[in-house]
This record gives sequence, C-alpha cells and structure tokens, in this order.
Amino acid sequence: TAESFASWGKELGADMEPLYVRLPGRGIRFFEQAFDDLPKLVEALLPELASIADQPFSFFGHSMGALIAFELAHAAKQELGVEPAFLFLSGHRAPCLPNARKRLLHTMDEGSLHKALVEMGGLGESPLSAEDLAPFMPTLYHDFKLCETYRYEDRQKLNSHAVILYGLDDPWIQADKLELWQNEFSQEIELCPFSGGHFYLNHHPSAVIDRIHGRLQTQNERRKVQ
Repeated sequence: TAESFASWGKELGADMEPLYVRLPGRGIRFFEQAFDDLPKLVEALLPELASIADQPFSFFGHSMGALIAFELAHAAKQELGVEPAFLFLSGHRAPCLPNARKRLLHTMDEGSLHKALVEMGGLGESPLSAEDLAPFMPTLYHDFKLCETYRYEDRQKLNSHAVILYGLDDPWIQADKLELWQNEFSQEIELCPFSGGHFYLNHHPSAVIDRIHGRLQTQNERRKVQ
C-alpha cells in the first residue's frame, strides 16, 4: 500500500517530492473494489499523471506495482508524449516472461490460496492466518487476476533509465532472467540485488532509498548543469 512507503519521503530529501498512488481495495480506499484489469487501471491513473507531467518525474513500484509502473510509463509515452526519467522496478520478473506457476492463484479457493502464499513467502515472514487474511481476500484475488491475465506487448523501447531491484532469494521473479528487462529499454539497465526474498526491501529500506535518491540526485545535478 501507499502507506507502506510513507516514511520514505523524509529520507529522499527536500529537493524531491514523493507522491503516493493509493489504489482501490487497500489502505484508506479499502472498501472500494480493486481493479482486476491492468489496462483499465492504467487508464484510470493516466489523468492523475497528466496533472504533473509538465515536470520531471520517476516511478517506483514493487511486485504488482512494478508492472503497473512499466505499463503506465508506456501509456505516458503514447498518450502524453512524456516518459519517466527513472523507472525503479522492484520484485518483478521481466514482463516478456510467462507466469511460471503451474496453477493460477486467482483461480484457487481461499484455503488453497492461503496455503500457496505461505509456501511461497508471499505473506512475509509472519503470515496472517487464513481467518485473519479473509477480509483482504477480495483484493488479493483481484490483484492476482490483474497480474496473471496480463498480456505482454512488444513495443518501442522506453527511453527511461531502468533500475531493477530484487531479492536474491525471491522465488517469484526468475532472477536468472532479469537481464531480459533490457529488451524494454533503449538505455542500459541497472540490476540491483539485495539479500532476502520477495520482501527484501523490508530488511533494507535505507539501502533501497539511498539507491533511489542517489540516481535521482545525479539526474537533478545533470539537469541543473544543462
């Protein structure tokens, strides 16, 4: 959720303004129905992006958020004629790769889904019980359907700088094939590994923030020189 990253703003510095995307079905929008279709979600986000697209901007997204950021960047390029300076894409396989799971999570019953998420580490180190997770199940089903029905399109490469962040032990991302993200960008991508699994950033928040701040700060300094 956006609230998970609220503390990051203080560490990014006064010269950068973090803006948080609050999606339906979570946080303060918990009682709204979540999107289960990525193109419709991107379409809904685009007008919000248009309101700030006259100034430099970058995206950070983790897991499903990385996929949303990637597709929103393409939509911004096509519809608004602008691109993010940076795309910080965390915890997601290269989009050209198919889902490696034999059974789709959004088709499972609640008991099977909870068991699968626990086994894959998808609920963190202290997973909720099936009973405690029940209120969040509708949003989880929508999220997994959004990701598992995603249809990759081979398009013109993005000109953004891409930084691919990931946990070395993340079973979700096909880490040995992350270099395939390069196919999506005209500039050389940067791979940034961290120890840990899918939720590696919970253990290395300062290191992740430092990496983001450093790249954005360098970009800002270059812009000032120009």
